[in-house]
Parts: sequence; C-alpha cells; structure tokens
Amino acid sequence: MEQNENAFVAAREKKKRQRRIRNRIILGLAAAAIVAAVVILMNALRTGKKSASILSYRITTVSSGEVAAKISGSGTLTAVQEATFTAPADARVTEVLKRPGEAVAAGEVVLRLSSGTVEAELDDLYDSLATVQSQLAGTTRERSNLAVTAPKKGVVKDIRAVPGDAAEDLRYLCLISTDDRMKLVVEAPDELKKYEEVVVDVGGETVMGTVSALEQGEATILIEDHGYSVGAGASASTLAGTALGSGTLTVNDHVLVSASAGCIEQVLVSENDAVKKGETLFTLREGAPSATYQTRKATERQLLDQIEALESSLNIAADWDCILASLSVGAGDEVASGETLCVLSGTAGYELQLAIDELDLSSVAIGQQAEVTLDAVEGSYAGSVTNLSYAGSGSYVTTYTATITTGAIPGAYPGMSAAAEITTATSGNSLIVPVSAVEYEGNSAFVTLAPANAQAGGRIAADDIDPDSLTRVAVTTGMSDGSYIAIAADELSAGDLILQRQLETTAVYTPSDSAEQFGGFMGGMTMPAGGGMPAEGFGGGQQPDGSGGGFGRGQRPGN
Repeated sequence: MEQNENAFVAAREKKKRQRRIRNRIILGLAAAAIVAAVVILMNALRTGKKSASILSYRITTVSSGEVAAKISGSGTLTAVQEATFTAPADARVTEVLKRPGEAVAAGEVVLRLSSGTVEAELDDLYDSLATVQSQLAGTTRERSNLAVTAPKKGVVKDIRAVPGDAAEDLRYLCLISTDDRMKLVVEAPDELKKYEEVVVDVGGETVMGTVSALEQGEATILIEDHGYSVGAGASASTLAGTALGSGTLTVNDHVLVSASAGCIEQVLVSENDAVKKGETLFTLREGAPSATYQTRKATERQLLDQIEALESSLNIAADWDCILASLSVGAGDEVASGETLCVLSGTAGYELQLAIDELDLSSVAIGQQAEVTLDAVEGSYAGSVTNLSYAGSGSYVTTYTATITTGAIPGAYPGMSAAAEITTATSGNSLIVPVSAVEYEGNSAFVTLAPANAQAGGRIAADDIDPDSLTRVAVTTGMSDGSYIAIAADELSAGDLILQRQLETTAVYTPSDSAEQFGGFMGGMTMPAGGGMPAEGFGGGQQPDGSGGGFGRGQRPGN
C-alpha cells in the first residue's frame, strides 16, 4: 500500500514539475521578447534615432455586448455518414455511372455488377417464391372456424381482449389457471425456509401460504385462488409476524389463450369463470385469416426480402445524398468476393476532432457551440461538441479528443483541413471595452472619460491633454478574451467615450541595426524595415484580473 502511495505521489510531483517547466519556458520566451523590444527602444533613444516613440490616446466607445472564452484547434473533416461497398461475390463490373467527386442523390445507382453466384441464388429464391405463391393460391384465406377455444380445463384469468381488438396485436387474449393457485414473489430473509407456512394479506383478507421456492434472494409463495385478480397487491409475513415484503399476485400454473389473427367479435367468458377444454371463449368476425394462409404469406414476404437484398447487392446505390468519395474499379473489371468497390460519403454533416489540452478539458462539455472554418471553403459554419474522449494521450502534455459535428458545408469534402473554436463560456450581455482602455492602481481598476469635445475614432496627443482635467471612473472587471474585457460601473453606459492609451515607436530599423545591437541575441531576430512597432497600451498598466479567456482565443463583440 505504501509503495502504491509513493508511486502516486511521485507521479503527481512529476506532473507538477513538467507543468512548472512548461510555464517557465513560456514566461521566459515572453520576457525575452519584452526585453528585446525595450532594448531596441532604449538603443534608439541613445543613438539619436528620430521620433523614437509617441504617446497618444485613441478615443474609443464603451460597447454593449458579450465576451466569449474560446478554445481553438484544427484537424481534418470526416463525413458523418459514410459507407464502403464491397463485392457480394465473385463478379464483373458491367457499368460505372458516376465519377469520383460527383454528387449522388439518395437512391441513385453508382455502378452495376453481374455475378453467376448471385444470379444462381436468385434463381433458387424465385423458384421457392413460385412454389409458395402457388400454395397461397390454393389456400383458404379465411378461417372456417371463428371460435377461439380453451386448450385446457381451468379458471379464466387476466382477460386482455375486448370486442374490436386485433387478435394478432395482443400477446394473449386471456390466461387459464390450471391449478387454482396464485403466487407472490417477495425478498427472502436468510432464516426463511422452503415449504415454510406464511401469512399473506390480499386487500385486507388474510390467507395461509407456502414458500414453494427460494432462488437468488427471493421467495415464491403460493396461495389458494379465491377469485383474486392478476396484479392485485399483496404482502406476506411469517407466522411470528415478521414482515417479508409485498408485491403483486400472478397465476401459478397456466396456459395462454391466443389467436394468430382476426378481429374479436365477442368475449364469452368473465374473470374467474371455470371452463372446460374445448369450450369457446372468444369469437372472431367473418374474414379472419387462417393460420395456414398467414404462415405461407409470411414465407412469401421473407423470400421477397431476400430477393430484394441480392438484387440490390448487384446495383450499388446511395442510401442518402452523398458524393462518390472513391472508386476502386472500372467497367469490365473482374472483382473477387469482398473486394472494395467504392466509398460514398454523405453531405448532410461532417465531424472534426480537436486535441484538447489537459488544462482546458474541464471547461469543455458536450453541447457547447463551435465555429468551424475551412481553408478551401469561404465562410464559417456552426457546429457543436457531440463527443468527448477521456482517454488521454501524450507524454509531456496530455491531450484529449473533442468531436465537433456540423451540418452540411457546400463545397466541402472529407479530408479537408479545418479549424474550430469552441465557446466554453460567455460574459452575457454587459458593458465591454478594449483591454488596453482599463488601467490599474493596486487592486483598483478604472477607465478615463474622453474630453467633452472628443469624437469616437479620433486621436489626441499626450501633450494636448491636461491629466488633472480628466475624469476617471472606477470599474469592476470581468471576463476578458485578450482583446476586450467586460466591465461594470454605475456611472457608465453604452456609447460613452473613453481614452485608450497608445504608445507607438516610429523609429526605422534595418537588419544590420538589430544585428549590431544584439550581436546575434535571440537567434538573430530582426525588426521589420521601414515600419514602426505599435505597442498598443504598452506601459499603460493593463493587467486584467485573470478572469476570462486566453490570448488569441476571443472574438470582437458586436455592439
């Protein structure tokens, strides 16, 4: 036991170490990138690069909408409906009616075969069908005797049929009890013995009973039938008064009374009537089919089904709208039994499997909505999570598989590259602003209202603003998608204008500048020539409180 606990603890600690190493690598790379940017900026300032940086404010609008947390991934499409057809026997391809990639409507034939083996089977089936149909022609369709009689002497119980019922729709018309006893099954305590006498209460009437069987923790108790109904409630106890349990009464030894077909005309008996063998219990209306006719008719249906199945095997057709995904044969080819002929892929929907990181697994659930995009097809398509596999894989980072299912995607084919974003949570309708519009002082967050004469989309240089004249509004921050963040403040409403800090560098760098400054640091990373390095909100203190989604997972909300 101690060894198992030690192994568990060691595995857990190993997982923690792996996670810490991974996080350190990610943080290290991020820190290196920030250091690189700062060094470039400082070197530019020291070396006299012209117009190294400019601080300004962009006028932005408080919007009404929602922020969504998302998990993204990519994979390849597979059709929800797909069928592979093989040769039913040694055969020859006589005709190919479709080419790979062509649309195939439901019921449309793709190719035809001929097979001596299948055709011989069809000949035998047609011979058998002819024989049965000949017998049917000479069979009296209607029964001559419309009486349903008792197969044994006994007492009528549990009448199920009433006039107008179709006899073939009922499992039985009634029961006949042949030993005049009823039984009750209850749970059996260990001390109960077979053949022990017990007391049974049926609707307030007590009778003596006997334990006739003890099997799998249950006791079967028999009592004399005093006209009790099948299904009547009853309870049992020992002679000493210990309760054994309760249940419903059923008949003990009995026979079923049934009719193969026909409409019930009359019910001639009542519950608990004593009847003799051969006594008429029910009558059927005129036109009731005979048992012989029904048997032969059923054989005819079976033969027709077998013939249809064999003929269909020689005419490969689609069961649903699809495309011919692959074709392995051509007209005139000889094929062996079981050889693949073609694959049909349905067009009604597709599946995409995404790898879900172990850290994200708890936030993914069946039924969540997803947005699917394809490299080869324009637009985005709605989907949902329809399956989650909790069998993890991977050594360093464990991943799990989520299946995304979509509807029809015009122009899509199985195997196409696709990407999906699963919406795992939303903020609901709320006020939202760009992340860089929120600034922090300690644990307090705030936004700054734009001056009275400001216009949405405009810019104001830092030198043109008197900070003391601006109004700051404290806000409560919520979910963030990396671009936008949800906020709450009584003093704000949708449409209010606020300031968004922007620090831009306009110095021009060349690859040689970067190489000289860093001497090959960071693998010879270079800054793009002829352009600036916008650092929107850089140094503005935007540090969302951590609630919400991760970088690059969000969507811009609508107003």
